Amino acid sequence: MVVVVIVVAFVGVGAEAIIQGFRGSPSSSAATPDPTPTDSGYLAPVQDRGTAAAVAGVKKVLPGLLTESVAVQRLPKNLAARAAQIANPKAVASRRQAINQVWVPSQRAGVVAGLEQALAELGADASYTPFQDNRFVLKRWQGVEVHGHAATALLVGHEEYKLAGTWQADADQQYQIALGSLDPKHHWGLLGVSRVPLPTG
Repeated sequence: MVVVVIVVAFVGVGAEAIIQGFRGSPSSSAATPDPTPTDSGYLAPVQDRGTAAAVAGVKKVLPGLLTESVAVQRLPKNLAARAAQIANPKAVASRRQAINQVWVPSQRAGVVAGLEQALAELGADASYTPFQDNRFVLKRWQGVEVHGHAATALLVGHEEYKLAGTWQADADQQYQIALGSLDPKHHWGLLGVSRVPLPTG
């Protein structure tokens, strides 16, 4: 086993469903492309919607949010050090603080629970190769829509992980993302993330 990435989705509804809900809302334009996904769940790109400043604000912070959402899974390679870090109260508090800065309040408890359960299982797994660094690589935007204190985004990109000093990259995928404001100043947080394969051919 090389890398386990914990992708936390919504409780009862996925990013794809929220994106479709936005596009089907009364405020949506009739010019919005049909959001019906392909068999793989892939959604057609759309035009940006919202003020230029609001759309730019989402695009500015989103790659960093995706990087940080995975960074909480970084672990030492040494098995004993890994187990100690997973159980260390200061490390637990640090992970929770990082999650609070990335995810909207309604999703934090589920993210924390899923993360800690997965880390506990990996703590004694000698077959797991943890990563010590990671980064999200954006390839292209496929549309950002901002509706007041909520937003959705489609983009193509991939995760990269540093394993034993060498960077390894996942394949490009479509990311379907829903966001919410963390405060009145529109500091954005993740509400949900779905990843689907890109169409072939």
